[in-house]
Amino acid sequence: MLTAIISDFHGMNPMKVIERLKKQKVKRFVFLGDYDMPEILEDLLDLDADKLFVPGNHDAAMVKEEEIYSPHLVFGWRDYAELWRSHPKARDFVLKQAEGGLKLEKKFARRKIVYVHGNLASDERQPEIEGRVLENWQVRENLMRMHKENIWLMIRGHDHLPSVYSASKNKCKSGTGHEQEFSLNIKLNPHRRYIITVGSFKEKYYALLNSRNQTIEIIPHLGERTD
Repeated sequence: MLTAIISDFHGMNPMKVIERLKKQKVKRFVFLGDYDMPEILEDLLDLDADKLFVPGNHDAAMVKEEEIYSPHLVFGWRDYAELWRSHPKARDFVLKQAEGGLKLEKKFARRKIVYVHGNLASDERQPEIEGRVLENWQVRENLMRMHKENIWLMIRGHDHLPSVYSASKNKCKSGTGHEQEFSLNIKLNPHRRYIITVGSFKEKYYALLNSRNQTIEIIPHLGERTD
């Protein structure tokens, strides 16, 4: 089965790409948050397909009407709060997720995988939506958490450029010996654990997870920005 993972939309509507992926036999879509525009989330909620969602840090802040500053925002945080208030379907969905659905555990090839916007282990208040994986210590902490929870893959967004880190399972306990993969088409090894950042849809990336050959590929795309 083919699963498309899309994250960090930041105002770019993915529906044309999604329709093309459906024609390519993609059966499931996983959305990792940071829509910014509630109309985008509403389109995804109405999508006629198997679909899964986790919230992003932007979404959670906007529906809770908290201050948020980002170079990816077009308006001020108060304007976004007002915009989300005017779209109760999208707002209520994010509020419900923010109360306890910050990560999503699934099985893939009979092994546990996790979808999350941020990460599983860092010093932020809510690592699942705020945590980065940019520094070596962040990679180590998360591989150690994955070892503790027996997680094979962590598939995440938040950091806008794609990256893949992995380590053999016997080294994850101490968080040593991880490597960065420089291919964007990865054959997944059952004897390793992986942290996979799929990149930002706004920056022209999404990922395809293939259960048949146990690969994940990060793919550039051409998209259109919403008005």
